[in-house]
Amino acid sequence: MNIDLIPDTTVHVRRTSTIIEPDLTRVLLRPFTPGDSRRVARIIERILLVPEEQVGHLLAEVTADFSVIPLFGKPCHGICG
Repeated sequence: MNIDLIPDTTVHVRRTSTIIEPDLTRVLLRPFTPGDSRRVARIIERILLVPEEQVGHLLAEVTADFSVIPLFGKPCHGICG
């Protein structure tokens, strides 16, 4: 390989006292669509077929599965009712 053909990729860095910290109040949720509209309709149909007496139990399971995500903590209760 000819070394003259490789571009100079040197990066010059100067440190400053500025520290960039994440701000969790400014994080956006990325929407997820599980496919085309027919697939979404089939998923909704399956959800609507769940017997009412199982809904509370299934909701508790899903909430427990995602409890490590901050969305399901205190901020969710303000959004969810």
